[in-house]
Amino acid sequence: MKSIFKQYDVRGVYGQELTKKDAYMIGYYFVKKTNISKCKVSIDCRLSSKDLAKYMILGLKSAGCDVIYMGLNSTPVFYYSLFCDDLKTGIQITASHNPAEDNGFKFVFEGNSFDYESGLKKLEVDVHDDLYNALVKFDSMVKEYEDMDYESFILNKTIQKNYLEDYVDFMSKFLDKIIDDASILALKKLNIGVDFSSGMSSVALKKIFEKKGLVFDYYNDVLDGRFPNHLPEPPKAHDFLLDLEDEYDFFFAFDGDGDRIGVFDSKKELVLNDYIIALMIDYFSKEHKHFVCDLRASKVIFDIADKRGVKVDKLRVGRSFYQRHLTSFNCFFGAELSGHTFFKEFFNLDNPDMALFYLLKLIVLNINDLPNMFLKYKIYYKIPEMNFSVENPDSKLAELKRNYISNLDSEMDGLSFKFSDCWFNLRKSNTENKIRLNIEGKDKASVERYLEKIKVFLG
Repeated sequence: MKSIFKQYDVRGVYGQELTKKDAYMIGYYFVKKTNISKCKVSIDCRLSSKDLAKYMILGLKSAGCDVIYMGLNSTPVFYYSLFCDDLKTGIQITASHNPAEDNGFKFVFEGNSFDYESGLKKLEVDVHDDLYNALVKFDSMVKEYEDMDYESFILNKTIQKNYLEDYVDFMSKFLDKIIDDASILALKKLNIGVDFSSGMSSVALKKIFEKKGLVFDYYNDVLDGRFPNHLPEPPKAHDFLLDLEDEYDFFFAFDGDGDRIGVFDSKKELVLNDYIIALMIDYFSKEHKHFVCDLRASKVIFDIADKRGVKVDKLRVGRSFYQRHLTSFNCFFGAELSGHTFFKEFFNLDNPDMALFYLLKLIVLNINDLPNMFLKYKIYYKIPEMNFSVENPDSKLAELKRNYISNLDSEMDGLSFKFSDCWFNLRKSNTENKIRLNIEGKDKASVERYLEKIKVFLG
């Protein structure tokens, strides 16, 4: 059975791979591992989040930790709560963009990501070994609290604190700082749609937009942990958007827990995140000189860096890597191709709400030439990420490395190969038996030639 402990978090199908017992045990040993006396707990709107929260809280308390319960929040609101007071340790219960039947836990310890390299691996061992016989305590907790309704449980077992209004105030002030009243008027003349994917982003963003008098067309803005209209992942909003009769200058989509954003243009086509990163670094380079982005990103980003005289570091996928890199090297902005965008202005963490505000500012700055806003960065030919189901990803990647060792450019995250007319990265999925391909070249013919070879090789 595959482990629920992943590289960056805990995740699995609720009731099968991830159970109430797991929640209890993980909460219990998170305290034993970190020696914390207080911990914040926040949840998303998935149908299983309250069940998991109840037993996570019981595990935390059984190990001697008080719990500050925050209720329903997007991941950015959860992150904000950790940096607006002295308690910088917490757990967000979410499975992000995964299907409705999944759930999981994101951990932050003393303001830093708690992942497989920084403690999650040891936590997995502790849960498995159960040196403190926590399972015995779990059995008694089930008998005592199984039938207690959730609201009564929260009132009796936790301290409740809501950070939503504080976050709305913080982000509203940030929006005021970067977008003036004239820009607000310009935005009101455009047709802009926002798809919240039935997830958490709507709760804060609608309040912020209302404060500024911005009125956009909202879709899937009612919380529904079943995600009935499409999977809570930005690219999955595409078919939903195609079915809409309305035409938009821009259409934005968020994922389930509100930590990723996707952008669609006036033709209802998904804008590759490479070009969003390029646009932002091009703009930010006027005042800032150091950035970091996904090593699989388009070559145009690094061309821009050379042209503007700024530095863009290449980095592997993972929230913890970006947080550490931005902190260590004082980078202003960082981004992954998945839609995670990291800002120095947001504690070096990812915040798609902030990314949206900057995009709105850039839309105003390019309002007289919106069709060219992203088109000017499409210098090379690139296709969206492709996924290949492979029985043994490690074996396939090892064979590929042997065959093309002279063209191997990097092993930082999977394998990156560089040829004169094409370059690509192949990395295995952290959660499935899949290999993910990102490929770009000087022209369409070059990409298609190498793509065909890769398809044959991967079967």
